[in-house]
Amino acid sequence: MSASELDQLLQLTTPEELFAWQSPRARKLGLVRGEVPNERLVALMREEPYLIRRPLVRRDDQLVIGANEKKLEQIFPS
Repeated sequence: MSASELDQLLQLTTPEELFAWQSPRARKLGLVRGEVPNERLVALMREEPYLIRRPLVRRDDQLVIGANEKKLEQIFPS
């Protein structure tokens, strides 16, 4: 993911929500949610894209982070 794409996503959510806290790479860093400045989280995600939570589904100005079926149904109604 490019820096520009990451910046676009960050207009729709916070760095803390976009960061993959449960990933093995994040756990290895020993970071504690709520204690890391947003600037540091963004820098980490730029350096290591695996620290960006997935899947990401974007439709217009709506973003669903993670496998949340309820939220996906909201942006893609039947």
